[in-house]
Amino acid sequence: MDNGSFSLYKNSDLEANIIDIYELMKQIPEDSTVKYAFFTSYDGMDFRTLEKILLRLPKGNEFISNGYYDVFCGKKAKLKGLYESFLSELLLEHLHRVLVTGAFHPKIYCIEYGKSDVTEIFLVIASKNITESVFLDSYICLRGEVRANKAEKNNGEELRDILLEESFGLLKDCKKHSDSLNKFCEFCERLAEYQFELWDKNADLPKISFHRPDKELLKEINKEDHELIVVSPFISDSVIKKTKLILYSNKSELEKLNKIDEGIRAYSWGVSEDNKNGNEQNEGEFPIDSLHAKIYVKNDGKNTKMYIGSANYTSSAFSSNNAEILVCATYGNEKYKEIKEEFNNPVWKLWKKPKDQESGAVKQHIAANIYSTLENISVRKSGQKWEYTLSDGSSIAKGTCIQIYGKSITITDITPTDIFPATRNVEINFLLTWKENEEELSESGAITLDIFDLVDDSEKESLQKRIKARISDDLKARKQCLLRTGKAIRSEIKTNKEKSDSKKMKRYTYRKGVPTGLFEALKVRNLYDENNSAVDFIKSIESQAVGDEGKWTVEEKILVRAITGEHD
Repeated sequence: MDNGSFSLYKNSDLEANIIDIYELMKQIPEDSTVKYAFFTSYDGMDFRTLEKILLRLPKGNEFISNGYYDVFCGKKAKLKGLYESFLSELLLEHLHRVLVTGAFHPKIYCIEYGKSDVTEIFLVIASKNITESVFLDSYICLRGEVRANKAEKNNGEELRDILLEESFGLLKDCKKHSDSLNKFCEFCERLAEYQFELWDKNADLPKISFHRPDKELLKEINKEDHELIVVSPFISDSVIKKTKLILYSNKSELEKLNKIDEGIRAYSWGVSEDNKNGNEQNEGEFPIDSLHAKIYVKNDGKNTKMYIGSANYTSSAFSSNNAEILVCATYGNEKYKEIKEEFNNPVWKLWKKPKDQESGAVKQHIAANIYSTLENISVRKSGQKWEYTLSDGSSIAKGTCIQIYGKSITITDITPTDIFPATRNVEINFLLTWKENEEELSESGAITLDIFDLVDDSEKESLQKRIKARISDDLKARKQCLLRTGKAIRSEIKTNKEKSDSKKMKRYTYRKGVPTGLFEALKVRNLYDENNSAVDFIKSIESQAVGDEGKWTVEEKILVRAITGEHD
């Protein structure tokens, strides 16, 4: 699509089609000052990715330590990279777990910055979570500008109303985080002053509006008087209400649907003609089931509306229980043909439902029963081991077999089982077996639960202490690693200058235990190049005053002082 609406379908190069949020952020002027930022993610949150995003901001090092920002994720989010990010302890102070009736599912990257007397907002609404995933995602990149003299209300008011809606969940825990969320609330009130448009003003500018998906919006999207294009990795049979429908999804998802008939065209992602079974992929081909974009395009004869955001084409996404967001870009009538052409690409293959395909509704029913059962377990510590108990009082462990609605489920693994978890989560892996028409069927699955939601209150304080102790020990180990790395660089230069001239800095970048964000941060400030020698690195370091505390993060200070000998 033009103007960075979404990056799919351009060509068959996978890397060129994956959203690079870091690249988009280059549109923020380097000489600007970030006033406030907030980010939202689903149940996957990678601290290494978050760290990189913040370091890409103007004066990112200083902002991480002293700036105002908030990060919202699902109540049961699995925190990845917690012990691989040197800044994890600091980032945790800005993290808010959101509990809503359904799923907390928006993906928002919002940064308010100022330059001189002008304040703007960089806003990306996407299908991509704060992870290093290689899924094919969709996004829309917007610029918000203050419009004081307005003839009509700014669309920033729509965004504000969604964020502050109680059922959206961002302020449900406001009493607990009252101090840190004050800036978020103040920012939301300022949103009413902003009008958002596509970033490139030279493009065909559509009218932008923000929407919280619900049943009424689904009815509007599903109206029979127009053709509808849907791109979604997950689809419910119950939302398919029309025949003028073109579906783009993953092969595994299309196999579950019962409502695909001759009147509906469905295309699967990444399946070649030479490999219709989808067991392997050809060289240079997109991975099967890698689609993660959520896009809806409809034309009513007058206007073309394209919705981009977080909502899948499912009944739960368009209920009031989920926290979701969609941006609607309204173009003229002629735009629909242009957008439709974007999908004319060999990576999409017309999909036909096999005659012997098993009913997707059966699998969905079984899965719902399993998750509702396992989500109601309780956990307690007995000696050095953890014990897991179902609501009926029966215990479960590795190897336990449970009967659920006539199906047999075997627990294949529970992590952790006898040690304190590396994160707050416990993962239960299971194997489901059942008979259908005398045939033995099986399917594996997993469910991740937040251990804090499962233990008694008496255990929570002890767990919190252990988490802090774990982070503290981890930071001490990283400090020692940084000292060793810095001394090794200095030692090479000291003992054999010619030898060190020929050795690239790349050999230190991936040294075990060195935080990934450290050299990234130095690279942003043009102080580091992995192809330069250690001598060149020292020269670039000396070009900035090490004593200027505001320019260096904690880990940078440790490394630089070890190189210069201040830690001896």
